[in-house]
Amino acid sequence: TGTAYNSPIRDSSSKEWTRSERENMVNEWAMKLQKADEIVIVGGGIVGVELAGDIIYKYPKKTVRLISKNHALLPELPSKCGQYASEWLQRHGVSLEMGKTLSDKEMAAIITKATDEQREGKGKKGKEKVVLLSCVGPKPTSYIYGNNFQRQEQQQQQHQQQHQEGSSSSATTSNVAATSSGTPIRPKKPLRVNNKLNVISSVTVPARRSSYSSSSNDDNNTDEDESSSDVSSPRWQRGLAVPNVFAIGDISRNPMKGMKTAYTADIDAAYVAKAILQDISRKNSLDTAAAAVAATTTASTTSSRTALIDEYPAPITGVGSLPRLSAVSLGFRDGVLVFNDWILTGMIVSFVKWSVQVLKVAQMNGNSFADFTWNIVESLTFILHRMDMWRKNMVFILREALKGICTVVTHRATEKNHVAAPRATSPAACRS
Repeated sequence: TGTAYNSPIRDSSSKEWTRSERENMVNEWAMKLQKADEIVIVGGGIVGVELAGDIIYKYPKKTVRLISKNHALLPELPSKCGQYASEWLQRHGVSLEMGKTLSDKEMAAIITKATDEQREGKGKKGKEKVVLLSCVGPKPTSYIYGNNFQRQEQQQQQHQQQHQEGSSSSATTSNVAATSSGTPIRPKKPLRVNNKLNVISSVTVPARRSSYSSSSNDDNNTDEDESSSDVSSPRWQRGLAVPNVFAIGDISRNPMKGMKTAYTADIDAAYVAKAILQDISRKNSLDTAAAAVAATTTASTTSSRTALIDEYPAPITGVGSLPRLSAVSLGFRDGVLVFNDWILTGMIVSFVKWSVQVLKVAQMNGNSFADFTWNIVESLTFILHRMDMWRKNMVFILREALKGICTVVTHRATEKNHVAAPRATSPAACRS
């Protein structure tokens, strides 16, 4: 739901597919690939590279072309990964056309030319001359939520007009204009979120501040009266986070610039769930205390709700950074795996990839053993990531310490030379 992708990788239409319908669609495309003479893949990212590897491994005699606008494969991973994938694909007969961009018209022209040749008898009977697969980056479907925010704007305008008693008409007009000046939706762009995964809005939202929805800009909102209930001075202005509204996964721009994988999605979901549960628990405790201490509830509520959840992703990973973990399969018996700065290649990667896929599907089907195993593996990656961060920090500290020691030793040696030089040129030294 977060992004639209080209068919058949992921259908971008609004239709809700059943499992059998989706399987039939995949089988139809499998038959197209089997009958095709040439297969053109547009996109040199993870999806395009894996698809090219699988096709050339299954059909080694077919002509497979991979076209990418980048000058290297797998640009989201370390350069060694792209180099390894490039060498593997070329070794197995894939033609790489790097630094080339195809427009929609050019892609359509490839199919049209192949169809015309087939009609003229140049193509083999019963075969599709060319099959084109577009694996370019997914497009965020943030426009779907535009109507919701626009309705929120309209309701806010009506609410302000109903409470304009005591205020001048000019002030009311300016408030309405400020409210309707924009929406948080940027066409074909991911939703912006802050460091706690709250959606950053460009409309005014007169909602009460939540204990788990804050923004890095909240501290600048100091001239706002916390106890005021006047909707003409909304608490949430454009450019600040919308309370109680989170965006995770493909539709948002991860503050840590994490990769759009199931691994990162799990971390996002766990963080949001923890934030919501923490807020519910805090509200329950505050409601209980309010019954006994009604006079001091306002002050205590404000101070208590400033104790927010830590910034993403520290509450889940244990450190303020995301592990970089990705496995790219190349055919059925090779691949490249990345964990932070560590790179692993070979048959073991394909086994790891297969195991992850089987495990994740079983977990989604409600298998308790798969869920337990996945959580254990995920926790181990967090531990390894923290150890790797500790190693990097220790290396940095030791390097800086050695630099400091070398600087001190060099400085002292220079001072000794300056002190010894006048003694060597003194009159007494000359007479001796």
